[in-house]
Amino acid sequence: MVDKPIKCSAGTEVEVFDIKMKFLGYGILLFDYDSEDEDTPMPEIKLENGEILLGCECWWIPSEEAEKIKKKVLGAYKDN
Repeated sequence: MVDKPIKCSAGTEVEVFDIKMKFLGYGILLFDYDSEDEDTPMPEIKLENGEILLGCECWWIPSEEAEKIKKKVLGAYKDN
């Protein structure tokens, strides 16, 4: 579930996971994506190994956002 709209430009680095949340690797969005625009096609992601996935075939998050989440989670553990 997405709690806020996703808007990314072509070339954005993303972290990609399979349906069981196993890390598949890093990838690049192949075109602009805006979750609020009904005319935006499903995003295509090119993984480091050259494989291309559709956004509906995996879980993905911009790497910049993933780093923010990791820092927040790790910071919570440091405080306990």
